[in-house]
Order: sequence, then C-alpha cells, then structure tokens
Amino acid sequence: MFSRLLFIATFIFWIVMNVLLWRFEFYDTTEIGAPVSASLVWDRILTAPDDSMLELQFGGRKIGYFRWFPNVGEGMKPTGEMPEGMVRNPSQYKIRMEGSLRFGDEGKYVRFGLNLALGVLKKWTEFDFSLMSKPHLWRISSKVEEKFLRLEIDQDESSFQEKITFEDLGNPFEWIRRRGDPLTATILQNLFPKDLVMKWQAEMGESDWKANHAWISLGRSRIKVYRLSMGGINRESVILWVSRVGEIFKVELPNQVSLINEVLVQN
Repeated sequence: MFSRLLFIATFIFWIVMNVLLWRFEFYDTTEIGAPVSASLVWDRILTAPDDSMLELQFGGRKIGYFRWFPNVGEGMKPTGEMPEGMVRNPSQYKIRMEGSLRFGDEGKYVRFGLNLALGVLKKWTEFDFSLMSKPHLWRISSKVEEKFLRLEIDQDESSFQEKITFEDLGNPFEWIRRRGDPLTATILQNLFPKDLVMKWQAEMGESDWKANHAWISLGRSRIKVYRLSMGGINRESVILWVSRVGEIFKVELPNQVSLINEVLVQN
C-alpha cells in the first residue's frame, strides 16, 4: 500500500513540476494601471534585495507559512537602485523556498523546501525538493544534464531510492507498469485521463504572464506595486502583487488559497 501511495504522490509531483519548472521559462483596495513587461517584473522578483516572508492562508485562515529567498550569481548583483526598465543580467539565479502546512485536527505539520537554480535564460538547471512529516522524509532532485529525477524516501528504519528518467516521465503509466504495479497505473489513468491531460496542456499553451502597474493600500498609505498574473483560457489562475524592488506582497491562488506578506498581515 505504501509503495502504491508513493507512486501516486510521485506522479502528482511530476505534474506540479511541469507547471512550476517547465512553465517557469518562465486587498480589494487595488487599482490597475498601464501594462509593463512581465519579464521586467520577474527579473525584479528573482533579484530582490530582500526575502519575502509570507503567511499561507486558506479561506482567510492561517494554515502555515512560506519563505522566498532569491539570490543571483556571485559578483553579479548590482549595488544601488536599478532605473525603471533596466534589466539586470546575472549569470545564474538561485532561489530557496521553505515553509510548513498545518493539516488535520491534531495540528500536524508538513514541512517543505525547494532549492532551485535557473540559468541566464531563466530555464531550470537543477532543483532539490524535500517534504517532511516526522518520521517520514521525501526528497526529489534533478540536474538537467543528468536527464533523470532522483527519488529518495526515508521512513522510520526503512529507505527507498529510485531514478526516473525524463523519458519515463513522458509516459509514467508505462513506467509504473514496468515496475510490476499495473493497479496503480490504472488508478492514475482514471484520475488523469488523456483528454484531461490534453486540456491542461492546451490551457498551459494559452497561458502567459501579464503585468501591470498597480497600487495597493497599506494602512493609510497608497503604495505603487506591480501586478503579475497568469491565467488559462477562461480566467486568471495566479495573481502576484510585487513591490517595486521585487518583494512579494501577496499571491492569490485558486480555491481560496493565498500567500500574504507579514507586513500586510500586521496592518
């Protein structure tokens, strides 16, 4: 049973990574202004001088926290403020993310972390993702030149390691069958039928980041920010509110999930 749950979790992670990595190549008191280059806003986020400390909320209720730590290649980060419209040109972007999520009535926590490296064209070059809920630890990592994912699991006194090639990720059902678990492959195919996957791919193909100048209210002050959004065919699915120097103020996600900067929470 644990092995079957592991395969299902790995498959779901594969879908999430397709959205977050491969696609990465990317308050109601708001006003939206003129368009601005989405590339410029992403550049500000990836080279922000300050970390972003965010509260994770579901339906307005705190369920965890999220931290975003950006960095650029050593010696490439400029000193001083960059003029509007000027694009920084680092050799490498490095991002560290960490956080925790509370679930269940017993107040148990799942802790997660991600180290992500992007090249000069903002394409991922390596990542290391970990998920921990004592006494369990799951870890998935990869380097683009290796062309495979490395999966590691520690549970009590047992451990599990597996390498999954990028080619296998293109047809995960067949990979699971080759491992001698056709039942899990069938379950996943029912959960993610081909027409649904094709619909997601179509929506991702139609999705694009758009950015605008905007304003938000912080206490009695009115602050100029960037509004960065990505949507599918019918509507926006992700909206970020970002300071002029790249600090993340707020992230709006589907299903009443949001990330709110601690500065906004306190005001």
